[in-house]
Amino acid sequence: MGTKHLGLLLSGGEGVKLYCTVDASYASHSDFKSHTGCTLHLGRHSASFRSLTKKQTVMADSSTVAEYIGIHLAAKEVMWTRNFLFELGFEQLQATTVFEDNQSTIKLISKPGNGNKTKHIDLRFNFIRDQVAQNTIQIEYLPTTEMISDILTKPLGTSSFVYLRSLLLGTSKAELIPEDSGMTNRVVRQLSFPKICKT
Repeated sequence: MGTKHLGLLLSGGEGVKLYCTVDASYASHSDFKSHTGCTLHLGRHSASFRSLTKKQTVMADSSTVAEYIGIHLAAKEVMWTRNFLFELGFEQLQATTVFEDNQSTIKLISKPGNGNKTKHIDLRFNFIRDQVAQNTIQIEYLPTTEMISDILTKPLGTSSFVYLRSLLLGTSKAELIPEDSGMTNRVVRQLSFPKICKT
């Protein structure tokens, strides 16, 4: 089956609420540096209108730190996008939810002052803590199986790839009736969207 039926689904009427997913693959490059993937979405069933995939510039000594650095990169994208939306007249009145699949990283961000455990993390990456404290960003857990940005960080099995691709495009898992079936209208069946879509 080809991909000519795929496209971005940008739905209206749901409001303009910004969501973000972020993931990192620890030590995935030949020099043992990690890789970050990030997606930004407007609305519940919307395609990712912006995505970022980037090799981290510093060495992380654990998957928790790699995810922490990834959230820092995502937070910068979120803040730029919030400012851009404000300029367009779509001010984000609530904190933007950033979904993360590493619970240790979420605890590290939400409980500052872990002393010796976080001393080695570069101070510039603590920007995310400031944004959480100012209530412009909130971090929430999302299971790895629902983590859309996972598709940007590592090779996946076929079923995971197809599922996450459909979420990335905003179509959920679309099943199309073949054009040669004799039916004039192609039907798309929407399946449930993960937690990221619930407002």
